[in-house]
Amino acid sequence: MASTDPKPFVINGAGIAGLTAALALARQNHRVVVFEKAEGFEMLGAGLQLSPNAMHVLNELGLNRWILQVASTPKTIEISNGITGNRLASLPLGQSIENNFGAPYCVIHRADLQNILFNACKANPIIDVHFSSEVIEMAPHNHGV
Repeated sequence: MASTDPKPFVINGAGIAGLTAALALARQNHRVVVFEKAEGFEMLGAGLQLSPNAMHVLNELGLNRWILQVASTPKTIEISNGITGNRLASLPLGQSIENNFGAPYCVIHRADLQNILFNACKANPIIDVHFSSEVIEMAPHNHGV
């Protein structure tokens, strides 16, 4: 897919938001360059909750297959008293959430999601991701930034 953009969109940061934005822009046939100041990804972070709304976005980007290979789809969320352990509330998830909202509720490790997004960006010929590259200054002008 060849882009018609004379100048690329520039994204500062290859985190989840930056990589998702790059994929969304490329899906609209815009060339994208992502700059990340780190040398690479670290296995930092914890689990993330992906609501059905988030899963709809990831599905539009063509990523559900990879997400569902590594994510979990819990059947319920249980809220308990931290001292007594008594259950305070329970929220059904699983198939009922998917039936009601058209997508599952998932939990995934942050690094797994970031790797899926990064691999999708690497596979896209109009997205370039550069590590050890920090954007230090941007200035607006009549034709962009």
